[in-house]
Amino acid sequence: MNKILVIVGSLESAPSVYEKMSHLLSVSIVEPSVVLETGLTGYGLVLLNISDLSGDQIQSLKPLLRSLRNTVVICGVESGSAKQSVQAQALRAKELVYIDRSLEEIVDAVRRYTGDYSVPDLPEDVPDATRGAALLACQVMDELAFSVVLDKPMPIKRSLESVAAISTALQTDGLDAWVSAVENHHSYTFYHSLLVAGLVVAFGSERGMNQTSLSLLGLGGLIHDLGKLHLPLSILDKPGRLDEAEFELVRQHPLFSKQILDEHSEVPKQVVEMAVLHHEYLDGTGYPFGYVKDQLSEMVRMMTICDIFAALSERRSYKEAYGPRQSYAILFEMGEKIDQKLLKDFRKVIFSPDTSVARRRA
Repeated sequence: MNKILVIVGSLESAPSVYEKMSHLLSVSIVEPSVVLETGLTGYGLVLLNISDLSGDQIQSLKPLLRSLRNTVVICGVESGSAKQSVQAQALRAKELVYIDRSLEEIVDAVRRYTGDYSVPDLPEDVPDATRGAALLACQVMDELAFSVVLDKPMPIKRSLESVAAISTALQTDGLDAWVSAVENHHSYTFYHSLLVAGLVVAFGSERGMNQTSLSLLGLGGLIHDLGKLHLPLSILDKPGRLDEAEFELVRQHPLFSKQILDEHSEVPKQVVEMAVLHHEYLDGTGYPFGYVKDQLSEMVRMMTICDIFAALSERRSYKEAYGPRQSYAILFEMGEKIDQKLLKDFRKVIFSPDTSVARRRA
């Protein structure tokens, strides 16, 4: 995935559109002084916010910009400013983006050069039903992200259509095909949510739950980490370990989910509970509220099992992936923290003949 650098005149006065963009794209926002010290190596795209860069700041950046060979440079300007447009053209900007227009327009412009962050690179041998379901799920997750960042109604109908497609794909092609497809997503955030959605729908199907319940579970899987949209993608997709401050911030994501979903009455209550409570344990040692078993629904308990199993199964640059048996053993050793009766049912999902739960490549 191409790294994106946004250069602004001042972090304090930078247009808010860039902060919003950082939750949708892997963006670093810096002042010119940082760039002059560290350079521009490693970035696929540089966006200069001409609207708040001084003439001196622009002049100081010119030598660096002229030395670029494989990095796209675009400029952010105000739509009514001829002066800013002329300044951008003098810098040989590939394109102008208008910062006083919609966030969607700016993101679309960036994606024309960096590629669409939400689209997975699926192998040719992915079965048709699984391919269609994975692509639709990624589109829906992208739409969900925009709805949160722009404070618009969530696409619940489209999300439920996506869950139905996932359910059909699991019935047609099996869980292993789903896992093998979604592990190719370049975003760990997308991959994890897609994996959890597939696991929890398969879990519900194994337990004979009705279609309404499967729809709720699948929707819960897709948005169970919705609160992470309050965090920059540069943290969520960080290749190495998080530092202590970053880790504590990520631990706040269930509370961020609550803040978001409290404003969206269109989201079913059961789905809200899964998003907010999936890190709680039956013995009260989980977070964010320390709830105990009587306060945690069956769906929340199922989501907790799937979320932990998925996290254990994923390979990151700083840790190996655990195989299904290792992951299951860890869940079993958690004892009364999780619902062990449900875990026995989950065993049938991950050890079915078609399932190997592929390991994500580092």
